[in-house]
Amino acid sequence: MPDGLNDLPMCVPVASQLLHAAGIGMAMNIKKEKHVVLTYFGDGSSSEGDCHEALNFASVFNAPVVFICLNNQYAISVPISRQMKNETIAQRAIAYGMPGVRVDGNDILAVYTATQEAIARAKRGEGPTLIELPHVQVYAATRLPTIPNDIAQTTK
Repeated sequence: MPDGLNDLPMCVPVASQLLHAAGIGMAMNIKKEKHVVLTYFGDGSSSEGDCHEALNFASVFNAPVVFICLNNQYAISVPISRQMKNETIAQRAIAYGMPGVRVDGNDILAVYTATQEAIARAKRGEGPTLIELPHVQVYAATRLPTIPNDIAQTTK
């Protein structure tokens, strides 16, 4: 990896990257580094134990982490209404003592603004933020379109 680039490879197990982010954020605090970790996950991942452990750990240790949930309203196998009783994923932040923000994931300016605010908050030493981005997903979660027919079917 080039010097100055801080990026990790993709994680195959669902939600495991969230634990890595929380740990890296805690290490940044110990080293007194003024950096922020951004990590992305889907709404299905939000029901995994790793997600809850990472949110709790980051909050307890005031880790500078921005957790960004891409919520397409449907995990790989069930709709979000079958995953949780609360109305939004952002509401879960209350239980961890961190801000939870919900913005339209299809509005790039709203996403940018919410992310920049969360980054600034983390840099001020105010800990993690959970951002939920409800959005419309055009393609299946497990694959991208490979032939023109796939693209044509998604536009009907």
